[in-house]
Amino acid sequence: MQKRNFFNEDFINKVVKFMSIIMLASILPIMLFIDTRVYYYYRNGIKLDNYILFLGIFLIIVILFGIKKLLKNKRDKVKNIITKIERKTTIIIVVLFILLIAFQVLMVKDLYFETGWDVEHITKAIKNFLKTGILDDRSIFDGHKYFSIYPNNLFLTNIFVIISKIVTSIFGEQYFYRALVIIGVILVDLAGILTVKTIGNFTDKKTFKIIGALVFILFIGTSPWILVPYSDTYSILFPIAILYNYTKKDKKLYNYLLIGLCSYMGYLIKPTVLIVLIAIVIIEGYMLLLNIKIKENIKTRARKVIKNVIFVLIGVMLVFLLKFALSKVTNYQLDKKYELSFYHYLMMGINERTVGAYNGEDVKNSITKSSYEERIQYNKQVFLERLKSMSVSDIINFYTTKMLVNYNDGTFAWGKEGGFYKEINYNNDWLAKILKSYYYNYGKRSTIFTNIMQFIWIFILVFDLICAILKKFDRNLAVAFLSLIGLTLFLLLFEARARYLYLYSSFYILIAVLGIEVILYKCERSKNN
Repeated sequence: MQKRNFFNEDFINKVVKFMSIIMLASILPIMLFIDTRVYYYYRNGIKLDNYILFLGIFLIIVILFGIKKLLKNKRDKVKNIITKIERKTTIIIVVLFILLIAFQVLMVKDLYFETGWDVEHITKAIKNFLKTGILDDRSIFDGHKYFSIYPNNLFLTNIFVIISKIVTSIFGEQYFYRALVIIGVILVDLAGILTVKTIGNFTDKKTFKIIGALVFILFIGTSPWILVPYSDTYSILFPIAILYNYTKKDKKLYNYLLIGLCSYMGYLIKPTVLIVLIAIVIIEGYMLLLNIKIKENIKTRARKVIKNVIFVLIGVMLVFLLKFALSKVTNYQLDKKYELSFYHYLMMGINERTVGAYNGEDVKNSITKSSYEERIQYNKQVFLERLKSMSVSDIINFYTTKMLVNYNDGTFAWGKEGGFYKEINYNNDWLAKILKSYYYNYGKRSTIFTNIMQFIWIFILVFDLICAILKKFDRNLAVAFLSLIGLTLFLLLFEARARYLYLYSSFYILIAVLGIEVILYKCERSKNN
């Protein structure tokens, strides 16, 4: 009897599929049954219980299938309507994004405010730099060297300085913050366009590109996070750009160059961007090893891989040169002894008081250590102490609650950072009052906004799970899901934050659209049979 070979091309796809189902089948029940039973940091506003929102989604699905059944005898007419819509897909999507931009203009005009936390540290440092020519970070962070502590914010700050210099020289200093907001909005919209184009890499049915555009616009395009000029909005373009270039059917060498360029530039702004590249390396690495094992086209495959890797590295090198050039803008010298290593975030990620979210005391204890080595030693020691003090049930409860911190907020913890509304816009015309009542956390209609966003988010996650269960995985879908698995594990292991999911929102939307497609296909096929 011939021995079955499990290690074929489909094996890795099945493994990722299984992991994806486990991940989403864990997240959704936790959100459904536990969300109101535990207290945790950054819980956003008063929401309807998630089970009510789940019932709402179930009712919508039932209604849609009911409508589809009623239209069964008019199948040809419906197909003609869909065909007409598909012919005008580009026009419809362009109109949708024009309407989005018009609404975003109103948002920037009437909801504009300057926020606190890290954004304030960066903008204060920029204002000081514009006046003195020195990036003085001690004065903005209680005498500590902010950019040496958080070196990942230096690259973004150098970009902000260039933008601020240009805007200040033309319009004046008072407009540079608004300019940073507008550029962030543009980057979010570009991410939306790339999301739609990436959906086209996964399905030939153009109708689903329209659905993807609608979901992105409602969930991300009109999200108030576009008003915050920080790494979240400035990095959102990069993960989907990497996936778009990777999933193109006829990839050219420049696609690999763009993968390298977007991976490293995104990493310099938000390190979690690199998770997509890691997912690609895992999938492609497995495929290469498989080819070596079965001795199939080894030389041809090896040559192709080497060529692709070279162009990825060229992209990385181009960004490295850009980073070097940008470092000359402020001439800030990083001091390694102040840097927080990943051990700090590992330690903070298991802090029971904040359920792994940001903890000011942990930061203070880390940055007051006299050297980098002493800090690492301290972080390791505290991490192990915290881990050893927890029983098995404590660990299960902790990580269950931490999953809620990360996932149970469709607003991505809007308004929950320190000193969020630092300087608000006092424009109080009728439209500004309406928008503020929905979007500002203290607005009288803010719970409506919170519930709508939570509903859309649960809708997305439900169809992500449907996609994981019903859709056949190929390497493209495996990379998309593996990226989200990596992100989820990262946030469970290190610092928790719902906001850290924001830059991967395009992935969740893309997969949800594929979930809608596959469930409609399965229902159609079952009727035909």
